Amino acid sequence: MPALTVTQIKAAKSTIGKDKFMADGGGLFLKIAAAKAKAATSGDTGDREAATKSFVFRYTYGSRRRLMTLGTYPELELAEARQKHLEARRTLESGVDPLQVNQAAKQALKAALTVEQLGDEWLTRVIDKQFKKPEEVRRMLAVDIYPRIGKFLAKDITSREAALVVNKVVDRGSPVQANRVLRTLKKLFAYAVEQSHIAINPVTMTINGAGGKEESRDRNLSLGEIRAVLKEFETTESKTSWQVRNIIKLLLLTVQRPGEVCAMQWKHVNLDAGIWTLPKEITKSERAHIVHLSAQTVAILKEIQPLTGDNRYVFTSEKDDKRHIETRSLSQAVRKRIAGSDLRDMEPFTPHDLRRTATSRMADMSVAPHVLEKIQSHVMTGVMGVYNRADYFAERKEALALWGDRIEQLMSNDENGNVVFLKGRAA
Repeated sequence: MPALTVTQIKAAKSTIGKDKFMADGGGLFLKIAAAKAKAATSGDTGDREAATKSFVFRYTYGSRRRLMTLGTYPELELAEARQKHLEARRTLESGVDPLQVNQAAKQALKAALTVEQLGDEWLTRVIDKQFKKPEEVRRMLAVDIYPRIGKFLAKDITSREAALVVNKVVDRGSPVQANRVLRTLKKLFAYAVEQSHIAINPVTMTINGAGGKEESRDRNLSLGEIRAVLKEFETTESKTSWQVRNIIKLLLLTVQRPGEVCAMQWKHVNLDAGIWTLPKEITKSERAHIVHLSAQTVAILKEIQPLTGDNRYVFTSEKDDKRHIETRSLSQAVRKRIAGSDLRDMEPFTPHDLRRTATSRMADMSVAPHVLEKIQSHVMTGVMGVYNRADYFAERKEALALWGDRIEQLMSNDENGNVVFLKGRAA
């Protein structure tokens, strides 16, 4: 029968020069640390009242006497101490030294990483080395993941906690981003399993539970919509940055991806030759790609050159001229501009839809499909992909030149017959 009571524990006093042990039974004791001789001779009993009290387990393992500290009172209450004592006795009865188990657990806890520490290790060892755009993963971690679970130990994260991270993104109306966050979480914890930080990946949610299946987009603008959009951006210059206005034009004229246009570098552009060379390190296809620049594109870039020609990027960030404008910022700016204009009732479109738009309208002009595929740096499939290794440089150059002329003709039909499309400068 247990000998200790809460009243006895509270009333227990220390003794001078020697630890005091009060038995509870089965090897469980309350240890009262010895009082200092100086405190006792001073007549100050306060130090003895506040003596350190802890619960300990006395046992024998392999003919050696052991003393295992279970916790300090009152942080560890009597009932909790008895439960810990029971668990330690069971470990001992199984033939294992509970003190070694306890020390190993403490070492494991000391070495355990928080989700944020795990993420930093993952970024350094994997993402920064293998991903073309590690900044996107960094931002996702910083914005969507760390604020909710960053300070928690990675080993303690449950499936529910991982799901709540994704749910928060879904609830703010960003299903596509929610899917990306889910994929990032799964990869992060898969890395943790590979590195033996944790035993099981806690992320069990599927795409259906996140943003749902993403349908392939088919939005493409008509020629009339192209004209309306370009004129909107040109006639409301003060409401949109020069970077956004000109990226919109170049997305249409070059038929390249928003991320590639936003990150365009001057060293990759030869205005005299009318060539933009994208090295394989920055293309989605992981192949070097040559883009022929139409006269209209060259005119725009020449007007921008005095602004950023001494910088690395053509479209520098407004906040930091050593960085380029981000695709996220571009998308937000386009949505805001259209929503605040007479085009607010137009079917919504994204910057990436302009690439599909240009391809579709060039097809209307009878540009051959294989030429369009090469302009977009797509990998051909089927027999064409196996046997046709031609690059069709001449055909691509001609097609983009005709497309540039078509856009200029489209934009020159204003009331005064003025060509407003070639504005590339900041306003």
